[in-house]
Amino acid sequence: MKMKTKDVIEALKKINGLEFDPKAKYSDLCKLLNDSKPKESKEDLRVKEIHKKRGFPGNVIRDAKKAGFTYEQIESFVDEEALNAAMYRIKPSLLASAGVITKPRPPKPPVEMEIKEPLKIHLEISPMRAKTRLRADDEQRAIDVAILKAHLRQNVVSIEISREYTPQENNKYVTNIEIYYRGPK
Repeated sequence: MKMKTKDVIEALKKINGLEFDPKAKYSDLCKLLNDSKPKESKEDLRVKEIHKKRGFPGNVIRDAKKAGFTYEQIESFVDEEALNAAMYRIKPSLLASAGVITKPRPPKPPVEMEIKEPLKIHLEISPMRAKTRLRADDEQRAIDVAILKAHLRQNVVSIEISREYTPQENNKYVTNIEIYYRGPK
């Protein structure tokens, strides 16, 4: 529908608040009308383009841009919900480096280990326990407790157990246990 000259003049008056000659040419007035409209910026055009491609609302696209995302990153989101979830939670730099293969960290050099002084355990066991299988249970329990307390589970090299089969003066049987383990130099 073609506008009449009067309509164009009224539109120009509303936009600019200026007076125009009613006898002016129609083409000149249309040119003035088109020039007086604010031009869209490149960003607005890009927002419209993404809106057409992906269907995201313009305000969401602008908010994502303010949050630091590039237009390419905004286009890469599956839907509006994913874009909203990512805004202000994910750093755009992480998304930018998502496809980039980085060098792995070099492995830490192995710690040099040496055999440390043995961990010594001295047990005095009653005759009732020493003459039955309970003696071995007590010894095993003492070994387990010592290893767990010292955090030596993987570093134990050997365990030496020396038992006395004759009671001492206090009527107790003695067991000495030495646990050899590796530790850092």
